[in-house]
Amino acid sequence: MEIEQKLLVIRSLEKSIRDAEVKRDKSIEFYRRCIAQAHDVFRKDTADDRFQLENLMRSLQRYYDENPPTKGKSLKFAGGKFGYSKRTPKFFFDGTPAAADNAALLEFVKNHHAQFVRTKEFVDWDNFKKNLDFDGDNVILTDTGEIIPEMKAQKLPDKFTVKTTDSPLKKALDLETLRILNEEDERDEDTD
Repeated sequence: MEIEQKLLVIRSLEKSIRDAEVKRDKSIEFYRRCIAQAHDVFRKDTADDRFQLENLMRSLQRYYDENPPTKGKSLKFAGGKFGYSKRTPKFFFDGTPAAADNAALLEFVKNHHAQFVRTKEFVDWDNFKKNLDFDGDNVILTDTGEIIPEMKAQKLPDKFTVKTTDSPLKKALDLETLRILNEEDERDEDTD
């Protein structure tokens, strides 16, 4: 009886290993296709890329308009999210864009609406934290050795990140994700 149970466990483990290998192989194939598509995208000329991107944007916008989200303002997919975002109007002062650093606007507001001018006082945190160290829970100002009792430090583990700097690769990954989703939708329609 014990041998039969052990055999069942061994068979179960062998099946788990086979399933993991199949999953690994599918992942490898997916990324190979992504890399191949990235190379294809990289080789295409800019006009063709722009045309494909515009078509993709129109398709996503049409899909969004036909299937608005039930929560929030955007729809999520494996490569990101899409939707509408509110835009504020652009303001101009004396023919130049109105912004906080517009000298002419600042002078006008100072003279006529001083309540909208503010002087902001803040801690230069980037430089201040360079002068901090910690020992356990104590935060120490390294210049003076002073312990700051109101401040605590929490050591955080390193964070794993992935950033794509090669936009054709990122675009290819996103396009491949959309293609896979479309294939899945088509398969679902075929089975109905």
